[in-house]
Amino acid sequence: MSDSASENQRALKQAEQVLKERERLFRAVWEYAFDAMALSIPDGTVLAANPAYFHLYGFPEEEVVGKHFSIIFPAEQRKVAHELQLSAHRLLVPFTEPMAASASLNPVITLFHTTAKE
Repeated sequence: MSDSASENQRALKQAEQVLKERERLFRAVWEYAFDAMALSIPDGTVLAANPAYFHLYGFPEEEVVGKHFSIIFPAEQRKVAHELQLSAHRLLVPFTEPMAASASLNPVITLFHTTAKE
């Protein structure tokens, strides 16, 4: 194996280790944060939510994941919540690097701040 190939292989292994460590840290923050967080795509469909989210809003995972994020709002407020979410996404798009080929699939993490710690 050439020196160049060996260097590339070492660099790849190092990058994989860094990625694994960052994923571990993200998961720890996601799981143990007191703040409710949801990961959704721009159309508002929730891909995941952390335990604090389910605790704060009292919904089980199966009633949230795959549904529109506005499910947590009273029915009469859902349209306004959806409009605000779309506006916020339009503001964020110029500042984010696409993760998917289609902008409609790029996930967004929404943070719902809570002050209650139990």
